[in-house]
Amino acid sequence: MTSGGITEAERLELALELCAEPEVPEVLPVALPADLVAATSFRVETARVVDRSRPWVATDGVQGLGIGQKITAGTETGELALRVYVEAKLPKGSCHAPVPSTVALPDLGQVHTDVVEIGPIRPESFRERVRPVLPGCSVGHPDISAGTLGAVVTYQGKPGHILSNSHVLAASGMATVGDAVLQPARDDGGVVGKDRIGSLAAFVPFVHTDEGFPNRVDAAVASVRKAAGPDPVIRLVGRPPAGVTTRVRRGMHVHKVGRTTDHTFGVIQDVNLRIALNYPGGRVGFRDQVLCSRYTDGGDSGSLVLSSSDRAVGLHFAGSPSASVFNRIAHVLADLDVALVTGG
Repeated sequence: MTSGGITEAERLELALELCAEPEVPEVLPVALPADLVAATSFRVETARVVDRSRPWVATDGVQGLGIGQKITAGTETGELALRVYVEAKLPKGSCHAPVPSTVALPDLGQVHTDVVEIGPIRPESFRERVRPVLPGCSVGHPDISAGTLGAVVTYQGKPGHILSNSHVLAASGMATVGDAVLQPARDDGGVVGKDRIGSLAAFVPFVHTDEGFPNRVDAAVASVRKAAGPDPVIRLVGRPPAGVTTRVRRGMHVHKVGRTTDHTFGVIQDVNLRIALNYPGGRVGFRDQVLCSRYTDGGDSGSLVLSSSDRAVGLHFAGSPSASVFNRIAHVLADLDVALVTGG
């Protein structure tokens, strides 16, 4: 349905905008095209409707408003409705300001409402306790602050293991095989006991020198208890890595899901980086690293770096105010004797 050049869906969208922007000028200062005049007139009239609706829009338990097909008995009816998302549906008799079954909108007449129960909405944090454990969530050795679970792997042919950095799971090589691994990590409230998901299985020892840049990876693997998972599906990506690629080139777009910055994207700038970093045991020089535009922050260490086709290309481990750096995934898998759990 259209009127004055505005579709039914657009009119409903304007109504939603007015919930947050109720003051609309009633007198237009200049001459405008007819369709814009119609749209503005509609906004003015709808503002009054929305204002009358504020008692139930502002009711505790109303999570938000939207537009979608009305659902009756679990089936979409094909009719657009003003959707009212609530924490929990209540009997009308117990509501101080119940949602009306219809709302009168200019030019559209009576538009049905559809009350949809979605539970409480809150910001999702990758720092919370997650079971089964998933790539992208907070993880760490009890002696470190926090890092990211990068991927689910098999270790020496055995399933049920997770991959991250040595400085995340093995306290930069200062830990002992068998030490606890927490999810969430210590800085995110994790404590040994209730938040222990498994044990450190192996890590690649550092050669503490920057002469010759002898190291290739900052990587470790941990076994996970069956009760904690793990699930290989990467948070926000919605599937396991699609495979592994060794193809890395300047200008290539990559992305990762990390504990701190969630799902972010970067561009490879240097594929032949040699770099030296300070670790608890001393200076550690790395060769054959990959530098990207900055798309990470502290706590993202251990994130699996993916190509645009969701194939694993690296393991993020370091960054500066203007750059992010990852180990090549081929080196990580070879040096740890692990295989990535992948999916279609």
